[in-house]
Amino acid sequence: MPGTVYLGMAVSSHSTEQAAQAQFIDFGEVTGGSIGQPELTGEPLGPSSRRTGLVISEIMYHPPSRMDGRQLEFVELYNSQPFFEEIGGWRLSGALDFTFPPGTVLPAGGFILVARVPADVQAVYGIPNVLGGYTNVLQNSTGTIRLRNHAGAVLLEARYNDNPPWPAAADGAGHSLVLARPFYGEGNPQAWAASALKGGSPGTVDAVHLSPFRHVVINEFLAHTDDPQRDFVELYNHGNAPVDMAE
Repeated sequence: MPGTVYLGMAVSSHSTEQAAQAQFIDFGEVTGGSIGQPELTGEPLGPSSRRTGLVISEIMYHPPSRMDGRQLEFVELYNSQPFFEEIGGWRLSGALDFTFPPGTVLPAGGFILVARVPADVQAVYGIPNVLGGYTNVLQNSTGTIRLRNHAGAVLLEARYNDNPPWPAAADGAGHSLVLARPFYGEGNPQAWAASALKGGSPGTVDAVHLSPFRHVVINEFLAHTDDPQRDFVELYNHGNAPVDMAE
């Protein structure tokens, strides 16, 4: 190889008629680092039910309050099938009530957003064609979102909750609830995780965040001690690479 190697990143769309968007994170110069096998915490986004190839892929049920007053509550659908699905007349029910307009088409491998206030979601995330709005409010401690077809049959039934084992970060801390392990089925708490980044990932696949700090946990602590014992906090790195805690 030559003495100087140039490295860059590029994004390309499969179609000249459609723009592509990507997000690069944690990219920078590294010296003295170690190479390890990244630990994947989820599965590729795919079917969560035998009844349909569509999935409820993301739920922002408790977005944090904003200074500008914008409401960023939304539900995201994803089509895992290799063909489009015409969902005009289908309905979301349960925690919200919304009927998809006639002619609504969810393309193969595509996403569609339904928001409480579509204009707010479009303005903050820069996403066009957000559907909505609905009068219900998802900001409850628990809820169920059902996808129904033209006949009213329930194809999907996703639940969310603010109690363990549901992720606490999705309850008002800025993260959304994402379908990270669809194998379990959308009704199982193990299928869901908090989004990798605050704000979620509406309109796209959730980011894979490989920051080494996510492997550092508070493993043990001792508080309110009497002499000769002393209070302490113990950290544990369950990853496969060292972490520089001075950063």
